[in-house]
Order: sequence, then structure tokens, then C-alpha cells
Amino acid sequence: MFKKFTYASLFIGVSGALLLANPSYAQRAGTTIERNKDANEINELYSQGKWEEGKKKVDEFLQKNPKDSDMRMLLGKYYLHRQQYDKARYELVKSLEYAPANVESKHMLVAVETETQRYSSAICYINELLEVNPYWKGLWRKKIELYRTMGNQVEADRLLKRIAQIYPEDNELKSDQNYLLEKRSAEIKKSGKLDQSIEMGKKLIEDQPRKQDSYFSIIDNYIKAGDFNNALIYTERALNQFPRDAAFVQMKIAILEHQQRYPEILTFLDDQLKHGGSGSLRSQYNYFLLEAARSAKNNDPASLYGKIFDGAPGNKEAFDYVYNDLIAKEQYEGAIVALSKHRRSVGGSKELDMRELAVYKRMGNQAKVSTLTKTYFAKYPDDTDLRE
Repeated sequence: MFKKFTYASLFIGVSGALLLANPSYAQRAGTTIERNKDANEINELYSQGKWEEGKKKVDEFLQKNPKDSDMRMLLGKYYLHRQQYDKARYELVKSLEYAPANVESKHMLVAVETETQRYSSAICYINELLEVNPYWKGLWRKKIELYRTMGNQVEADRLLKRIAQIYPEDNELKSDQNYLLEKRSAEIKKSGKLDQSIEMGKKLIEDQPRKQDSYFSIIDNYIKAGDFNNALIYTERALNQFPRDAAFVQMKIAILEHQQRYPEILTFLDDQLKHGGSGSLRSQYNYFLLEAARSAKNNDPASLYGKIFDGAPGNKEAFDYVYNDLIAKEQYEGAIVALSKHRRSVGGSKELDMRELAVYKRMGNQAKVSTLTKTYFAKYPDDTDLRE
């Protein structure tokens, strides 16, 4: 349950374990150590505890080719083992400079930044790794742990909820969630102490409005108390002091999501994107656009589903809604256009063919109905409805 661990010591054997533990990751990301015989031999020496012998070989290779990414990575690995984190960081960053896709270097940089308490930087490297394999549970749990260490309980809780939805049968994640609920319940019962913490947080912010930790603390305390409105107020104050700060941006999104205020999330994300927000915000915008449409099903979601369908014509949920809405409004030409657009994206199917035929029947276009019936009867000879 949210156990602390020394990431550096865990990672020392990553070059071999990375591929064995997660073969799908290897297929997508690849590793140069396997393809580099010299690097593989040095890595084997490291695995046998022959660190100095391995480093000597690394130094010899780097004298010949100082831009060898694998050798820079292995030198960084040596310094990580020796807990010389500044040197490790330098070599690993150099490794990425010469080979930006070097996943081993990124993984070790997560370890370095975690050990040196540069948690935001560690999260950035985790995000880069997750772009390659978005379903690596261990990386998600590490990211959650880092947010908790930073005091950003809102984002940690939100990520835990998301990853638990992806792995609904995972007992470890269930245990994490149960522990979190029990912990929150116990804290809220001590409301007097919580109130004191909130009052102290207010004073700290008034005295030191440029201290980020004070905002994280008071926002977290308001959330523990179930006061999401005040949590949002202080998140807004934090964003006024630290505009575009990624942690506070995600905190605001998480609070608004909890309150299901999807239109406000979309407006906020749109503003962030217009002012140079990170590319990951675009995927969040698309996600919340879909959530907003689902939430607004009883309040004319046609325009929202229309936007989703325009951007992702292969989205079946969006297509079904747009198509059925056009049929209900007797906009048959529009329904044909939407169907053709969806078919180009996902490929042909009997279901789509039958829908097309049904539309032309509604339109009373007998010539087209006759042509399509012959075509589809040849395609689906066992369909008795077509025979009739």
C-alpha cells in the first residue's frame, strides 16, 4: 500500500529485467544494448558485480567515440550504482542527446531524479516512457507515489482511479484504493485537527504567497474535508501565482472532474492549449469532450458528439449518435455522408451495408434500393430479408 522504495537500487538491473518483465514494451520501445555486443558485455560485467572492470571498458570506448549513446548510458548506470547522482544525470542526459529514444537512460533518469528529490523532473521522464507504453502498470504506480511524495494527493488519487479502471481485477490496486478510503475516513473524523491545518495553511499563504508547498497542503486539506469549492478557490489562487504550472493545472482538472463540471474543464483546457500547453493536454481535451457528451445525453449532446465524430470518424459511439440523430430528424443525405465517412475509417461491414440500404428505403429512392439489394444479395446470399 503506497510502499516507499529506493528506485535507484531497484533499477540497477534494468537493462536485462526491462525486456524480460515486459516483452510488449520491448517490442514497442526496443533497446540498443541487445543490438550492441560491446554494451551487452559491459552490462553483463555490471550484473556480475564487476563494476570497475566494466567502467574501464566504457572509458576506453568513449575515448574512441564520445558520442556513443549506449556507452554514455552505461557510464551513467555506473555512477547511479555508486550513488554519484550528478555525474549519473550528466551522462544519462548526454546519452539521450545522442539517442533520444534510449529507454534505459530515461528509466535511470527517473531513478536519479527520485533519489535527488527532483520529483517533477522524474515525472516528466515517466511521462515520456508512458508515451511508448501507456499500459505499464509499474510506471503508473511510481508516478502516483511521486505525486503523493510531492503532496499532490488530488492528482495521485485521480491517477489511481484511472489505472484501477484499466486493471479492474488487480488486487494490488484494489488494496491501494481501500487503504486510501480508510485513510481519508480516519483523517476526516479528526476534523478539529484538519481545521487547524487549514487555518495554518491560510496564514502561510498570506505570509509567503510564492511558496508552492503551502498551496498543495491547503488544497489537499480541503479535499480531505470534502470541501471541493474551497479547494478549487485555492487552486485558482495558485494558478494566479504560478500560471501554466503543470501540477496546479492537473489539480484544477481533477477537482472539476470530481464535480463533473465538464464544460468548465473544456474551456480551461482550450485556454491552456491556446497558450502553449503541453501536447498531453490535447488527449485530455478529447477525453473530457467525450465525457461531456456522455454527461449531456439528456441535454442535446448532438453538437458534442458531432465534434467528436469530426475528429475521430472511427468512434462508434459518436457515429451511432450522429447517425441516429440525423435519421430522427429525417436528414437522410447527412446520414449517408456520416455513414460513408465512418465506413472509410473502420472498413465495410454488413451492419453498415444494411444501414445504408435502410436509409435509401426511407428516402423512397427505389432505383438505389434495387441496385443495393442486388449488390448485397450477391454479397450476403443467405440473408432471407434481402431475398424478399
